[in-house]
Amino acid sequence: MSALVRQGVTWAGKPFGAAVAEAFLAAASHLEAGYDAALDQHHREVKQARYTALKAD
Repeated sequence: MSALVRQGVTWAGKPFGAAVAEAFLAAASHLEAGYDAALDQHHREVKQARYTALKAD
């Protein structure tokens, strides 16, 4: 259990249960991983485009 959950999480003054907070943190982690993967893919595509443009010159 994360420190955030142990401290007690509230939203609009109402407490979240530990399971809800853990599920939220897990979902946020998955979103972050997906964003990182998409950004890595974009960087690979930019690198390939630069390589192709330089090779064409």
